[in-house]
Amino acid sequence: MTELDIAKTIRPDLPFASEVLVSISVEPAGKQKELAEQIERFGLDLPRAHLMSELLQKQKKFDEAKSLLLRVLDQDSGGVTAEKTGDLEYRLGHYEQARDWYRRAISAGASNPVTYEGLAETLTAMKDWKAAEQA
Repeated sequence: MTELDIAKTIRPDLPFASEVLVSISVEPAGKQKELAEQIERFGLDLPRAHLMSELLQKQKKFDEAKSLLLRVLDQDSGGVTAEKTGDLEYRLGHYEQARDWYRRAISAGASNPVTYEGLAETLTAMKDWKAAEQA
């Protein structure tokens, strides 16, 4: 019996018990399977969408990863999902879209310095030096 099964047996009503174990699991396939089960059982929320998107990106399934992020975008009032979408677009070399997502994240209230760094790196990649300096 795995740790995830034990956690689900002890408190099946508490999704966070297995979510914590998913986050520390070392086997990506096991992580993805467990996360898919959680999404099916408890629904798609921000933490699950963000984690599943990261796993899908590692598998180069970028369209699926973006689709998941877009599905929870309206649940996120702090701009984190917009920032993660900007990160994804940046990795794909879609700098204009990344810039727009980073700006959206900032206007939604994202105050993480990494968001501003992502915007500055994107503007630098676009060779918009003046805007990059200001970001």
